[in-house]
Amino acid sequence: LAAMQAKLRVASQPGRGSRFSFRVTHRICEPQRYALPEGVKAAYLVKRDAMVLQGKLLRSYLEHFGVAAEEVRESDSALPKGVETLFVFDAEIGQEEVEALKERHSGVKVVAVVTPAREEELKEGALGADCLLGLPLLPDKIYAALMSEYKPIAPRREPAVRGAEEKRASILIAEDNPINQKLLKTLLKKFQYDVEVVHNGQEAVDAYRERPCDLVLMDIDMPVMDGITATQLIREIDSKAKRRRVPVLALTAHALPGDRERILEAGLDAHLPKPVDMAILLRTIKAFLKENRGNIQPPSV
Repeated sequence: LAAMQAKLRVASQPGRGSRFSFRVTHRICEPQRYALPEGVKAAYLVKRDAMVLQGKLLRSYLEHFGVAAEEVRESDSALPKGVETLFVFDAEIGQEEVEALKERHSGVKVVAVVTPAREEELKEGALGADCLLGLPLLPDKIYAALMSEYKPIAPRREPAVRGAEEKRASILIAEDNPINQKLLKTLLKKFQYDVEVVHNGQEAVDAYRERPCDLVLMDIDMPVMDGITATQLIREIDSKAKRRRVPVLALTAHALPGDRERILEAGLDAHLPKPVDMAILLRTIKAFLKENRGNIQPPSV
């Protein structure tokens, strides 16, 4: 909170409970499109237990940027092949350790991630690191650390769709919750997918039989017919028509240990727990469409 210049308030009454509130002031940021060359790889090393969660947060941001990220357990561990940047989480890191890392991993850029107090204490370049990154981690900071090695590039655009054999991908959504229906439909239409929404598994089977699609988003718990039964019937339709297997992705609140394995064994291709992370959903859809239908041009996500 101190790093974000925020204030925390607590109100408590014995026997009744406590109420916590906080206020954080932020400037409104313009939407940012992060674009990096394809195939960028990075690694991160967490030297202090207190910074483990920050390491996981970094990995999430890197994956959002399309950067392959792997954790390194020890300072002298060999880096995965192709890694160009190493993020080191260590509030007490010194110049000797930075120099040892750079010597051990020749040609790899070392980014030192430190606490706000340590960042104020040090000047850029004081540690000998290629870049100094202070907490809290923010997308713009991480992106700047990566882009210091690359020239900015324009966001990659998919080729314009031309010709009879290229078309927009069609997605069937089987979901009984009206709010989820509207959210998914609005999002997918924004990315130029053709979308059809049905309210239960039986409607999904009927719609797929009449109008085969390129991908199905299937809720598991629905009235009339559940998502697993509907998926099995869709598989039978494809088998009898000798069509390529359509990807069926489960969107479900079933997120307990064993639920994922049970759902995948039932014939679905992916398990995405609710509430669904929309960025992960879009990347998953794009990956399955690219693998399953080479003639379809999914939008860039």
